[in-house]
Amino acid sequence: MTADESQIIAAFKKGTLRQLVASRSYGEDAARRDFEQALARLHGDGAIDAISVLNELGGGTRSVPGFFAVQHVFEAILPVLDAETGAVMNAVVDVVKAGEGDGAASLLIDPFSSFCGAAEKRPDEALTLIKNDPKRFALLITAVVLAGARRARDAWFENLLDLVASDDPEIARHACFAVGRFDFTGADSLVRRASAALEGVLDGASDDGVLASIVRSSFALGPRADGLACNTPAFLDRALAAGGNLTLHAAIEIAWLKHAELEPEILDLILRHGERVNSQMNGTMQFLDLALSNQLGAPGERLAIAFFERFAIARGADAGPERFDDFLRKLCSARRDLFGRLIVKWFLSGDRTLCAAINWAVMNVLGENESLPVEAIASEALDGRERVFVARKAIGHLFFRPKAAAEIILALMHGADKKSAEFLEEHLFDPMLANYAGSLEPFLKEYRKTAAPKVKGRIDGALKKWRAQINGMKAAGRIKELAPSERERALSRERFADESIAAMREAEKNSILLNLVTKAAILHGSASVHSVRGPDGAKHRGVTHMQSHSYSMDIPSQEMLDPFGLDYMLRVFRAERISQ
Repeated sequence: MTADESQIIAAFKKGTLRQLVASRSYGEDAARRDFEQALARLHGDGAIDAISVLNELGGGTRSVPGFFAVQHVFEAILPVLDAETGAVMNAVVDVVKAGEGDGAASLLIDPFSSFCGAAEKRPDEALTLIKNDPKRFALLITAVVLAGARRARDAWFENLLDLVASDDPEIARHACFAVGRFDFTGADSLVRRASAALEGVLDGASDDGVLASIVRSSFALGPRADGLACNTPAFLDRALAAGGNLTLHAAIEIAWLKHAELEPEILDLILRHGERVNSQMNGTMQFLDLALSNQLGAPGERLAIAFFERFAIARGADAGPERFDDFLRKLCSARRDLFGRLIVKWFLSGDRTLCAAINWAVMNVLGENESLPVEAIASEALDGRERVFVARKAIGHLFFRPKAAAEIILALMHGADKKSAEFLEEHLFDPMLANYAGSLEPFLKEYRKTAAPKVKGRIDGALKKWRAQINGMKAAGRIKELAPSERERALSRERFADESIAAMREAEKNSILLNLVTKAAILHGSASVHSVRGPDGAKHRGVTHMQSHSYSMDIPSQEMLDPFGLDYMLRVFRAERISQ
């Protein structure tokens, strides 16, 4: 008896076999394989009951220590395990259900299919159990059908069609999904029969799960043969119109994963139905974000942009920019010219959600010193009134990123008539230069070196007005209202500190690092001492020296002098609409 076998038997007798299996799932490949072989061999000899480990997992939740580590071991041994079909089915189903909500919940489904295929009678035994108790075992239909089809494809295709036509929605749901996983290699006639079967189910289907499976399998069958009924826009339109959240989720997931294969007509169809997606379904919204992102720079780019605009306008805050993180990041970084044109278009629309999307992209994607696509913004054909309106929107939504707001104003000066150029110059001076002279004065001086003559003149005009304002304030001497008391200064600093702390806490919620490590406050000292266990098992002392970290930020002058007036002005700029 090997050391592994002795250890396994001892743990089985003590009732700690699950913990042993979990601990041995790590380590070197050769040692792990020896342990797995010993576990399967002892089960086959009747010395232990390996299935009891899975039963123990299935009786809890995925929070059980080693829940997925144990499954990784059984992923390797299940195909070669000598066990009763029913016992394995019960154990696998319980483990899958205990892991619901995790992407790896179905880890044992494929190994179970291999287990079924390892003995001639197992697929038939499993199918009988499924028909006797579909509510419990239906989720194993795909695994069983694929196992049977590897031995007798034609016979098991007939079994699959019978399951597809079942009146039980649980069986029909999983059977329709299995159609998309079936091996049709070299069998066009079977593909056409499968397509016809899906169309037959669609005619009377109302169950959302069944319709979702039909949508998934229709896309899987599509490339296998030409002229399939399930491969037409009309078929997909019927399925999406009849389905609910699950069907929409399936279609949107396909739009993400198969983005390179989708015809524009199919993409347009999915996106039109996607306008009614439940924005509270975070998984579906994430797939929608990824699907739109994949279309940027692709043939479906125009459809993706149009969908986002319609969805944002219709849903408002429910379609906030954070819900389309990937899409906006790629738009801002990889499609800069398009982003520049959309800045003008979205600001001109006046829609709060579209304007907030620009603000989010600039604040979260562009670095402090990264320029906006000024040429693209300047190339947009606008009349004087529209130029001033877009400038005010830029100030309202990008005021706290002064360089970006100033760049938009400067870009709008290109091609502006005299009257609108004067308004733009005035806005560049007040509120921008008047509040952010420290950062904008050197920026404008550098910008004017390469600016067009008309723009250069407007920059000079704004700088001249700012200097006149400063000189006027100096000439007036000490103004009591501009020198607040120490108490007022303290209140202002406290309010700013509270806002900064709140912003920091909000940022920490989305921190990947803080989700991986623990956070501790060091009350005294300049370093922290910790111990790390090395590969040899010994503990090693480590020291982490503390480092200083600082940052600076511009605070608008009016924030200190008249915060309520500043807030009111920005709210007005954001709320304004241009008459059509």
